[in-house]
Amino acid sequence: MKGKTFTYGKQVHSVLDIKVDDEKFVITTNLNEFSRKTESAEEFLKYWSPATQTGMAVLEENQQMAVYIQQGRSQADDLISILKDNITKVQSNAGYIQQAQTVNDQVKSIIDIEKMKLEYLKQLRG
Repeated sequence: MKGKTFTYGKQVHSVLDIKVDDEKFVITTNLNEFSRKTESAEEFLKYWSPATQTGMAVLEENQQMAVYIQQGRSQADDLISILKDNITKVQSNAGYIQQAQTVNDQVKSIIDIEKMKLEYLKQLRG
């Protein structure tokens, strides 16, 4: 974990140091220091997601703007793949049209949610 970048609490944290003993563990990042009881480590770390940092700038104290890429395939690539697969299925079998329309509606819902998230981030940035 040390030396890697994670998302936690809607912020991107670069882990600078980790200390663990029988009673507590302490994670020091570029933004904060987190001290928790050792027995709660597993639960606490569930909320940390690995990220690959591509750029970061500190705007003001306690504010951060970060651009990062989540590890693994992006959701957009997955959705494009599903839609291409549906086009192929519809071209070969007209009976698949109803199911393809349902999938298309679900993809539109996901896109709408992502647009809403982007709008929220724009509002936070001011």
